[in-house]
Amino acid sequence: KKSYQNIAIIKRDILEVAQKELETVFNEGQSDLYFTYRIKDKDGRKILSYWFDIHTRQTEEQKRLDFGTTQAQIRRIMDICNTFIKRDKKYLTRVEKELTINPSNAAKVLEKLL
Repeated sequence: KKSYQNIAIIKRDILEVAQKELETVFNEGQSDLYFTYRIKDKDGRKILSYWFDIHTRQTEEQKRLDFGTTQAQIRRIMDICNTFIKRDKKYLTRVEKELTINPSNAAKVLEKLL
């Protein structure tokens, strides 16, 4: 079992190598994901931890399915809101606009309403 005392060595020998390899095969279409990383915590010049971002490739069919599902969720939310909040049209407009701008919130909002 190999142990690393310096985070710079881990970055150079493991993180950068793995990142380059995964990104290369992703760009060649041989992989559906790759990662990037950035510094999370530092103590002076010493790096204590990293954030890792996983990037995936969705097929066009997956994107259409996700879009259709999200649109159905937004319609359901608006139906519920229209049923219970009939008088405040400005509020309903703001809700719809927010869900259109941030569609990833639709599932969470619908779950809370049901």
